[in-house]
Order: sequence, then C-alpha cells, then structure tokens
Amino acid sequence: MPATGRRRSTDTLTGSRDLFGRERTTPGIMMLVGGDTREHLGRSTAYARTNRIVPPWSRCVRTR
Repeated sequence: MPATGRRRSTDTLTGSRDLFGRERTTPGIMMLVGGDTREHLGRSTAYARTNRIVPPWSRCVRTR
C-alpha cells in the first residue's frame, strides 16, 4: 500500500465516474478538464489583447 493509504488499482484509470450527471471514464474527464483549461486561456488572451496587453509568450525577444 502506498504512503497515502490508498490502494493502487487499474480501476482508477479504466473505471467510470459520475460527473455532471453523466458516466465518464477517467481519460474522458482529463480531456474535458484539459479542453476547458485551454478555452479559459484563449479567452483571457483575447481579452488581454483587446486591451492592448501582450501576453508574455507573444513578446519579441531581442538578441544582439
């Protein structure tokens, strides 16, 4: 048994869980969360650019 006291099982990855009233697999939940995170990042980037704020990853790096 791991130090956290939980048993490891393949059911953690292959089982399904109820999320928002639907049965979803663990990989499906991860895809849902990952997609939602990207959407929030995209929206915040668009909002920043409409306010003339350049995101750090879009700034030009000048080398001499």
